[in-house]
Amino acid sequence: MIEFIIKLYKADPSLFVGMFGLLLIIITIVLFFIFYIYMNVHLKGISKIIFNNEKHYRRPLEPFNFII
Repeated sequence: MIEFIIKLYKADPSLFVGMFGLLLIIITIVLFFIFYIYMNVHLKGISKIIFNNEKHYRRPLEPFNFII
């Protein structure tokens, strides 16, 4: 696998950099959605810690209560 990556880099460096950038963007988007769902599920506890009030904010994904 490493040999393939090195061969690709030597053949066309701009394609390699573009593919690496695209991979990083995809990873960032996936992590963003995971964090957003985590925040939605645990928002009640986070509001209790920060504001000392569980009902200070409502859930941003309230129409999608089937996730919980």
